[in-house]
Order: sequence, then C-alpha cells, then structure tokens
Amino acid sequence: MLAVQVVAVHVAWARSVFGTVPLDAGQWALCLATAATVLPVELVARAARRLVARG
Repeated sequence: MLAVQVVAVHVAWARSVFGTVPLDAGQWALCLATAATVLPVELVARAARRLVARG
C-alpha cells in the first residue's frame, strides 16, 4: 500500500491523476511518525477498556 502512495505522490502522470504534489523527506517522516502512533494508541485504549470492564 505504501508503494501506491509513493507512486501517487512522486510519479508525474499519477500526480496529475490524483492531484498530488511531491513530499520532501521531512513531510514523509511526519506522515510515518503520525501513522506509527495509531497502533500504540489503540493498544492503550483497548487495555483501558478491559480495566474498566473488570471494575
């Protein structure tokens, strides 16, 4: 899936189809850092729900 996103952002004909612009390294790093937070946040939320359910 990441490969499709890279193509949509960096290949000229795909940029015109999807209306995207190239991202620099800092922007890619921000995207990856943001995406990397989803799983840990969900795991913490799941653990909190289990604690609340146990009472």
